[in-house]
Amino acid sequence: MIGANATAAAGASITRVEFLRGTTVVGTVTASPYTFNWANVAAGSYSLTARATDSRTSKTTSAAVAITVGAAPSLSIAAAAGLNGSTVNEATMLVNGTIMAPPNSGVTVNGVLATVGTDNQFSANDVPLAAGANTITLVVTTQDWETASTRRRSRCTSSIRRTSTTS
Repeated sequence: MIGANATAAAGASITRVEFLRGTTVVGTVTASPYTFNWANVAAGSYSLTARATDSRTSKTTSAAVAITVGAAPSLSIAAAAGLNGSTVNEATMLVNGTIMAPPNSGVTVNGVLATVGTDNQFSANDVPLAAGANTITLVVTTQDWETASTRRRSRCTSSIRRTSTTS
């Protein structure tokens, strides 16, 4: 997140704030707060400035600020051994595994929300299965909506059918 403070001269208002890397505009904001998310930035060092324009078309550019962007964290998900090619005789199964992801990332297994421990181990209970071959899709999602996924195959030999009753 990149931000700037801007104040217009008496009788004028700020109409936009542009954020620049050198002479290249990387973001524009037209309302306070003057912040934006500079996404998909390669790791490295950058010099940024902010240029405010007011309602009288006066422009002021800030002093340059040096920032360093670190490498994106590695993101991966893996099922515990034994899932791929397994055969179960139940209508649901427990799926465990490990993720490599930033804190507060979420995991789903075939759409079922998994519990993730502080040790990056996850567990999804009651993942529904259909009779026959099943594809188990594991997905980890970060708070920035980055994802990693993997698929495994499992076979259900159960003929259990889910039914609902009404009274």
